[in-house]
Amino acid sequence: MTGSYYTRLDIERAIALCQNLCPSGFRDAMPRPDDTPLTDETIVRQVNACARFIAHMCAPTKTICRLVSSYGWKHIAENVLGQHVCNGAFIAAAILAGYRVARDTPRSPNAVFNMRVSSATLRAYIDGGQVGRFSRVWEPYNT
Repeated sequence: MTGSYYTRLDIERAIALCQNLCPSGFRDAMPRPDDTPLTDETIVRQVNACARFIAHMCAPTKTICRLVSSYGWKHIAENVLGQHVCNGAFIAAAILAGYRVARDTPRSPNAVFNMRVSSATLRAYIDGGQVGRFSRVWEPYNT
């Protein structure tokens, strides 16, 4: 990630790598895809929130992990960040962070990544059902 934030140009790069991406995930799997562009200012903020989550809480694996899809990761990120993020924002952030991306299933709007939880703190909060309480640590990042 260059600087503190991804720009619209960076997000356009992610879209070029995965042209089928919309806020809901993969557009062709959606009966009514969200037509809001991923470069919309609200979604750019969500991509950056996801990027911070990924940078601090995730680590790459050698292979694609199919245990948690982008939709599951986005919910974990929401609980940690204390804010809503869309599926497409999480996918774009993962692409920009250099993670490999694959479709969960051929007709799914969700992606899977070569990603795992790296933070022992987050792991402890998830295991203890206390993920929501972790969000206060992230308050300075909720911009």
